[in-house]
Amino acid sequence: MSGSVKAAGTTLTAISQEENFISWEDVHSVKIYAHPRVMHIRSKELINPIALYCTPDTFGRVTDMISKKVPLTAIR
Repeated sequence: MSGSVKAAGTTLTAISQEENFISWEDVHSVKIYAHPRVMHIRSKELINPIALYCTPDTFGRVTDMISKKVPLTAIR
């Protein structure tokens, strides 16, 4: 860490989110943003969403996997 309070806060927030988990059965919705290659996954409880940041190489494969595991009505 650089000694900056702002940097420390961002780093600690990122570390605290590493253990978030949503089982496939508990997925409420998935929003796919193609241009930045980001997917926001929300649970049925609607708390602690997970953001998946993909590389250009993995975006298609991750999108396909989500399409197979989550009902299409939940994907936006």
